[in-house]
Amino acid sequence: MATYNSIEEVVADIQKKMGSAIIKAQEQIYEIIDRFIKEYYSEFTPKQYQRTYQLYQSLVKSEIQKTPTGYKARVYFDVDKLDYYMKTINGHQYKNTGSDWENKTLYSAAHGSHGGYKSGTAIYDDPIEILNTEAIKILKRMLIESGIPIK
Repeated sequence: MATYNSIEEVVADIQKKMGSAIIKAQEQIYEIIDRFIKEYYSEFTPKQYQRTYQLYQSLVKSEIQKTPTGYKARVYFDVDKLDYYMKTINGHQYKNTGSDWENKTLYSAAHGSHGGYKSGTAIYDDPIEILNTEAIKILKRMLIESGIPIK
């Protein structure tokens, strides 16, 4: 058991442990969403276009940020990593002009559609259903594992 000489030492120790817990919790949440994206990609093999895996690569973890009361982290889809301006269909390139393909593609996959060709895993809806009940449990478990005894 640690001994402290000041309240500042207690706060510093708790903050260090919180930072570690946030890193671990963020990784677990990322892995849950990543599992659904991999499932989504395995469900359908397009015959009309070349798959770029941009959607898969758009799932990112933010940097861990210190806040006045602790830390914060995000796991999200970075739309800026999506660029569907040029499409290759049956060996021919087409420009997707006049519409927002990045948002349409992400929206479609988020709610379980393979571009209208086939329904499947919803890469947002399905993991969010799990995370709505499990995220707090994950964070609590990571805090305990990092040495912060909470109930």
